[in-house]
Amino acid sequence: MPAWLQPVSWALPPTYVFEGMRALLIQHTFRPDLMLDALALNVVFFAAGVFGFLKLLQSARRHGSLIQAGE
Repeated sequence: MPAWLQPVSWALPPTYVFEGMRALLIQHTFRPDLMLDALALNVVFFAAGVFGFLKLLQSARRHGSLIQAGE
């Protein structure tokens, strides 16, 4: 992977999982630190997603763009 793209990849949780699997296959060692880093990033991204969703829902309610359409 190019050097300029490596910081982007380390900001994504699957990178830590793949590196952990590589260590398991090549060195026969489990790396819990990588799994915890992936978990922490997942928690951060999930919290950001929930926060963004709630803000957009609040904005939609305020502007009245939620319409109940039934048949």
